[in-house]
Amino acid sequence: MKYWPEVNLSLHTKLIIVTWLMFGHLVLLLCGIAAFGAVTYMRSGLDELNRADINNSQSVLMLKTWVLETINVTDAYLINGGVSAQNDFNALNKDIATAYADIYSATGPGEKLSVLGSAYKEWQQMQGLCKSILGLPRAQQDTVAPEVALQYKALNDHAMKLEAALDRLYEIDINASRDKYERVKAIDERTMPLILLLFITSLAINAIAIVFIIRSVVIPTHLLARAAHTYARGSLAYRIPLDSKNEIGELARTFNYMAEKLESNYTVLKDMAIRDGLTGMLNHHEFQRRLLWEVKRAGRYKRGLSLLMMDIDRFKTLNDTYGHQAGDTVLKSMGEYLRNAIRSSDEAARYGGEEFALIMPETPAETAFITAQRIGAEIARLPIAIAEGITVNVTMSIGVATFPQDASTKEELVAAADRRMYQAKSLGRNRVCQSLE
Repeated sequence: MKYWPEVNLSLHTKLIIVTWLMFGHLVLLLCGIAAFGAVTYMRSGLDELNRADINNSQSVLMLKTWVLETINVTDAYLINGGVSAQNDFNALNKDIATAYADIYSATGPGEKLSVLGSAYKEWQQMQGLCKSILGLPRAQQDTVAPEVALQYKALNDHAMKLEAALDRLYEIDINASRDKYERVKAIDERTMPLILLLFITSLAINAIAIVFIIRSVVIPTHLLARAAHTYARGSLAYRIPLDSKNEIGELARTFNYMAEKLESNYTVLKDMAIRDGLTGMLNHHEFQRRLLWEVKRAGRYKRGLSLLMMDIDRFKTLNDTYGHQAGDTVLKSMGEYLRNAIRSSDEAARYGGEEFALIMPETPAETAFITAQRIGAEIARLPIAIAEGITVNVTMSIGVATFPQDASTKEELVAAADRRMYQAKSLGRNRVCQSLE
């Protein structure tokens, strides 16, 4: 949890902050969507106008083409004559009138309308001259050649002016289309980065809110749940790694305190369950359990295992002479001595009454016999103060048995050591017996 600095805020405050962050994310997201929609609408409107300008420019090009066709029709009539020239001119005249009407309907006030009006006036002049030339009878064309020449020259002059006006109309439409394209491009350049920034900011705020929720709620809740499952399985050594100052942190500290107290109480209870309350040594039940485990281990790995059974000599006489409190003092002294006199791998137990047992793993019979002799000699020399100014010495009868030489099971090992202990008593007490005589 150290990779992210802790913010000491209450869970309530953090949830309010997350709520506002999510609200801010939603607002920015809506603003971005609205801005994108507005830009898209503006672009569609400009695109529509741009298409209208392109259509107008195409109409102007068609109009220019038809005007030039009227010149060609007039030339063909002057050269070849014929009724078809009249029909062709009438069709072109109809198309030109329709084109003018379409362009005029799509033109607003301004230079374009003025240029369109000039072009239409030139066309009216051309129209009148064309009709005049096309109205001459074929037979009279040669007799009125000078007049026709003047009309034809005026027709070409008006045609050039009309063409210039139409070129200007086309230029106006192309410029308008280019201007709209530049406006669309400018809108994109100005607004799209802003919209992108809104979306990125919205995502960043959303990410911050998610991290905030994960760190403040999800992870602590997961740690609490894991701790609860761990404690339910009996593993009370686990501690929740939360040190925040909010409600979940306080709950985690409470969990840890409860676990610490339970672990301490469990350790005490467990120790009380396996130890004798007077001497602090292993009790009879725990002795039986551990001896069974050691016998199985010795059999599995082919190692030696020795057992000492020890009984305080004339303990009943001591109790009758000095009282049971003196007897308890002697038992406590024996327990304290044995705990300090044995190896860390050995286990001493109070078997019952004044009888003790010592489990010696991986110990051959010779070593066990030497240890038993040492223990018996040291106990005989040990002064025990049973009351103020009163000190006694006690002795022990000890029986030694070794697995697997003397027994093949736990019960047989205990019985063998016990028999030898009673043999030591029958031989005069204060001695060690390793074999039956």
